[in-house]
Formats: sequence, structure tokens, C-alpha cells
Amino acid sequence: MKSFKVALAQFSPHIGNIDSNTQKMIEQVNQAKKQDADLIIFPELSVIGYPAEDLLLRPNLNKRMQKAFAQLAEVKD
Repeated sequence: MKSFKVALAQFSPHIGNIDSNTQKMIEQVNQAKKQDADLIIFPELSVIGYPAEDLLLRPNLNKRMQKAFAQLAEVKD
């Protein structure tokens, strides 16, 4: 059976600062990759910060979150 290495990420996201939070997440993805992790797990609402409160009601939030997830998905091996 092949082993599976999981990395658990922990950082303090800034509420509403999607760009900064995404950059922190990319740094942690790169660090996990250097340690040969197969999967990285982030805390709930890492991209927008917690508690999100009224941020969830902003009309452009979905587009900004999609952009952040696309940036994370583009991190190469």
C-alpha cells in the first residue's frame, strides 16, 4: 500500500484581504510540496478570512474567490 502524506496549513488570514490570503496559501502550498505532501488542508474560510460576516453578501465575492482558487490551482509541481 502506498503512503499518502498530508500537510496541515495554519495561518491567520486577514478578513476580506483575498489577495494577501491567497499569497499566504500559495507559499504554504509550495512549502508542502517541498516536503513531498500529496494533499494540503487549509482552515475553513482561509481565502476570505473568518468570520466572513457581511463579506458573503458582496456581489463581486464569487468572482474574487474564483480568481483566488484559480491561482492556487495553477501552482505547479
